Amino acid sequence: MSIPDLLQWVSQARKTGILEIEKGPICKKIFFQDGIITSSSSNDPREYLGQFLLRHRMISEDQLREAIEIQRKNGQMLGRVLLERNLLKEPVLMRLLTLKAEETIYSLFLWEHGQFRFLEGDTLAKEIVPMSLRVEDVLLEGARRFDTSTKIRKDFPSDRTVLKKTGKPPPQEMLSHPMAARLFELVDGNRSIADICLELHAPEFSVSVVLHQMFEEESLAVARGRQHDTPSRGEAILVLLDQAKGMLSKGNFEPALILLEQIRNENGHNIEIPDLIRRAEAGFVDIAYRHYLPAGKIPVLTRPLESLLAEDLTPEEGFLVTRMNGEWNIESIVSISPLREVEALRILKKLREKMIIQLKDPPEQVGD
Repeated sequence: MSIPDLLQWVSQARKTGILEIEKGPICKKIFFQDGIITSSSSNDPREYLGQFLLRHRMISEDQLREAIEIQRKNGQMLGRVLLERNLLKEPVLMRLLTLKAEETIYSLFLWEHGQFRFLEGDTLAKEIVPMSLRVEDVLLEGARRFDTSTKIRKDFPSDRTVLKKTGKPPPQEMLSHPMAARLFELVDGNRSIADICLELHAPEFSVSVVLHQMFEEESLAVARGRQHDTPSRGEAILVLLDQAKGMLSKGNFEPALILLEQIRNENGHNIEIPDLIRRAEAGFVDIAYRHYLPAGKIPVLTRPLESLLAEDLTPEEGFLVTRMNGEWNIESIVSISPLREVEALRILKKLREKMIIQLKDPPEQVGD
């Protein structure tokens, strides 16, 4: 079933329950009451409240880091922490939470594949922000976004596409929008669309729409397109799966994770893969914090930042190295990152192995 067909089925049957849709490690949920959408949620860090607030410049990365530390200590919801610290007013927070929930739903229309299940029953949950969306309205916006994305892909084949300024400024009415002005400033002939998305804590669709408008105005041009690596076919899927299981049993979590991701790319329909990947990720995160990347250690660059940015770092590596200020520890950098925890830790481990970063004790531990 396509996303539109799936939503229409739930709506027309006037169902109450939770529609869960998964693609790889990402799981999004849409909550229904008698066929009406009442809320949504996502485990994608890019769609967390903190990232949404950063994108809209409602808080700074430092304020988010401090709020997350308070949240860890007292168990409060992040929104409540921000309200108590007077960083947000409740009407503003509720409006942004609703927009965030809607964005989670609309982003599903850009998924080309995935798996779903519907869990019938009461969906009440204290942490969910109530809303009321008719599926018919969602379908209209979803179709618009799909058509827009298809058009953009013809000129920007992937998020690795790098843009450059042509010398012709965008129309002033376009630059009057804060996000457009920031986007135009970030385009430098070196940053890819993915780089810009990470820097702004913004989803690819909203960034690409504005950049494409500037492209059509001939204010931007394509500098080059970075291509995604194509996974190798390797051995037969079942043989690879047995190898991955053997690695897991021996505690070799990262090699198992790499192999399982390859299998998922080649045959994502195997029902064992999601659970095996979850086991591998959990095992890697545990070992990473205990051995490679202790949460309280402070990562520092071994070379000047300028020389590192001249190298061909991935967008994700570039984001993380630019957050290393000599004060934030591993836990802080991971917490404000739009990357999943396991992804951020794997990149930090790689940067350490390449001698790009080293770890030091926080000031209070020096000499212990």
